[in-house]
Amino acid sequence: MQSAAAAGAGLLAYLAVARWPALLALLGYATAALLAVSFVLDVGEVYSYSDVYKRAFSVLGDDVTTWLTPLLPWAVLSRRRLLAVAVACAILFSGTKISLLLLALQLAALVLLYKGERRALALRCAAPLLLAAVVYLPLVLASPYAIAAGNRLAAAVAGPATATAGESAPAFAPTRRGHGTCRQNDNCLGRLLAQPLRQRTVSAVAGLWMTLQGGFPGPRYPGTADKFADLMVAANPWGVNEAWGITREEWRQIGTVQTPYLRFGSGYGPLALAGLLLGIAGIAVLGLRNIAAGERDPFVAFTLFFVVNAVVNQTQPWLVPGPILVLMGFSGAHIVARSLAHRAAAAPAGAAR
Repeated sequence: MQSAAAAGAGLLAYLAVARWPALLALLGYATAALLAVSFVLDVGEVYSYSDVYKRAFSVLGDDVTTWLTPLLPWAVLSRRRLLAVAVACAILFSGTKISLLLLALQLAALVLLYKGERRALALRCAAPLLLAAVVYLPLVLASPYAIAAGNRLAAAVAGPATATAGESAPAFAPTRRGHGTCRQNDNCLGRLLAQPLRQRTVSAVAGLWMTLQGGFPGPRYPGTADKFADLMVAANPWGVNEAWGITREEWRQIGTVQTPYLRFGSGYGPLALAGLLLGIAGIAVLGLRNIAAGERDPFVAFTLFFVVNAVVNQTQPWLVPGPILVLMGFSGAHIVARSLAHRAAAAPAGAAR
């Protein structure tokens, strides 16, 4: 029910944006501003892996980059150059690996659609990303100085009375998250690539086993990391614990089934999963037919997002209630609305013949 409500919220959002497209621009600017403050002042959820590499999510969570990705091609096609740069900066400030892959695939597909202007469109897509890359490094290096300046300003605003009242925590402080990951060259690649890949694979095995067991609906579902670990240790699906040397602590760190479709199946079983896959595939086919019929306006960015995310994004649990599911509802609503519009436009032409 909660997932359906999130997708329904996407439908309502589409109805609003179809009437007032400027709402998308406001969302992009607001998100970029929030992430820029988080990136520079280490406010909210921020990870600093080295002196020149950090990621900031503010209060938006680590899926923010994913739901920002269609905004960049939309801004490019709408010829909103400043918005495109702002969104590109926000994407680099927060960029997760899967989100950057999704963005690359969406931009590549977009360029391929415009046969007569591929080179010009490729340059228009690349320009904001290049500007964002130029901005990224100076802001990383300036972050400690900005934090110090922010603390001085906060102390000046607080006044001498606060200073004489005793020691107090600074208003801003450099983040400690992520410091142990890339400070040592011997474990950086393993922590950032190999370990997440292992966790995703192991969680997929768990999700497949739970799905084939008929799912664990309602209160039966292991909804906490400890319950999930206990179930996997007790069940030991297909002897994976011994084969891969998985401990209870590693299961607890994984916490849940992370693959979106198998997470859905682990809760509701194979039949419900098959129905969901058919529904998503049907909307994706409609979207591809819309493109084949000539859809080329800025909202084609959301058609591409729906198809690419549904096929490629198998590392984020986007089928649970959250911004990505809302955006999928938004994009699906656009696809269906555009398909109905194409049919309505074709009907009079067919009647006239």
